[in-house]
Amino acid sequence: MPLVVFGLFYGFILVLVAGAALNPGVPLLGRIACGAAAVALALLFRLWRRAGIVVHADGVIVRRYSGSAVSVPWSDVQGFALVANGKGGAWIAVQTNGGKVLKTQGLVANSTTSQWGHRVVAELEGTRPFAA
Repeated sequence: MPLVVFGLFYGFILVLVAGAALNPGVPLLGRIACGAAAVALALLFRLWRRAGIVVHADGVIVRRYSGSAVSVPWSDVQGFALVANGKGGAWIAVQTNGGKVLKTQGLVANSTTSQWGHRVVAELEGTRPFAA
């Protein structure tokens, strides 16, 4: 649901800004500013959509909304878990052997007892190579 709300909200703003940028009745400086805002919103949405946990042969990558990513080799992955976010919901997180808990807003469950969240954790655990 948050993805739909986010997409609709920023999509609506993007349409308004892009429309103003393309409207010949708007002064040139205003059209340039609207075009820049439309590009910035599109880039923001692109970065936001990349948030999540990516599983690959060498380990996992935890991507955040900001676009930053942390790569963790399988030898450092202790496990995956649902971690309370303090707002009644839960993040699906990567727990490292060093004690770090890497969370991303790209994978969120309604609560720590969410069946969907536990299924996702089980699927992530199932992707571990046997040697790790």
